[in-house]
Amino acid sequence: MQASKIQTRNGFSLIELLVVVAIILVLAGVAIPRMKEAILSSHHTAAVQTIRTIHATQAQYYGQFQRFAKDLGELASAKLIDREMASGERSGYRFTLEGGEGGYTIHADPLKDGQTGRMHYYSDDTLTVRQTPGPEPASTGSPPL
Repeated sequence: MQASKIQTRNGFSLIELLVVVAIILVLAGVAIPRMKEAILSSHHTAAVQTIRTIHATQAQYYGQFQRFAKDLGELASAKLIDREMASGERSGYRFTLEGGEGGYTIHADPLKDGQTGRMHYYSDDTLTVRQTPGPEPASTGSPPL
């Protein structure tokens, strides 16, 4: 009997590598859009939570000074919010607080419409959060959340 030679192969063939790359590309094509949607959803949730935090700090400010803060800077000066929130930008949104004698308004707009958020938010001292999809800012006439 003759001994047969067994050939051993080192590495992968080009076809095997191309199949693996194709599978990875298909998986990435499915996962990336879902990841972007999840990020936008988390930005929307964070924006609403930040608005609620501003409401709570305005109540604290009113309790201490018998008036509402005029802007985020006053809330930071009273040490009710941190410097990051006082800058007005957080989680892909820009927050604007305008206070006066009779009340206050809060606007939350995406830094880049469609990329960091799709919803615009508005709230005031009634504590109702209102939202508008698209490029238009939210206002008192926008539907509540």
